[in-house]
Amino acid sequence: MVDRPHVTQLLDAVGRGDAQAQQELFALVYDELKRIARGHVRRSGGQMSINPTTLLHEAWIKFARADDRQLSGSTHFYNLLAQAMRQVLLDLARKHSTDKHGRGMARTELTEGIEDAERSIDELISHEGETCKDLATK
Repeated sequence: MVDRPHVTQLLDAVGRGDAQAQQELFALVYDELKRIARGHVRRSGGQMSINPTTLLHEAWIKFARADDRQLSGSTHFYNLLAQAMRQVLLDLARKHSTDKHGRGMARTELTEGIEDAERSIDELISHEGETCKDLATK
C-alpha cells in the first residue's frame, strides 16, 4: 500500500507547479493506479481494445493537463484518476460505436481460415499476392 501522507505532500507540491514532484508522484502511485486500471478493463468485459497500462497513461495525461484542480488529499486524487479512467473508456466506447470505427464488426484473429497457422509472419509476407486460401493449401 502506498504511503498516503507522502502522496498528499507530493500532491501539494504538484499543485504548486513542481514538475519533479509530479514525476515522483507518478512513480509512487503507479502500481496502485495500474490495479485500478486492471479492474476497469476487466469490468468492461473485454469489449475495449485498450490494456490497463494504456488506460492508466491516458488517465494520467488527463490529470496532468488539468490546470484548475483542487485536491483535498490522496483519496480525492485516486477518485479523480479513477474517474479519468472511466472517461477514457467512455470516449473509446463512443469512438468504437461509430460506423467509421467498426460498429457491428466482429473481432477476428488473423489466423482464422489458415490451416497452417503456425507459419511465421515472414513466410506469409513473402507470398505477397497470394490469397489466404492459396497459402492454406500449401
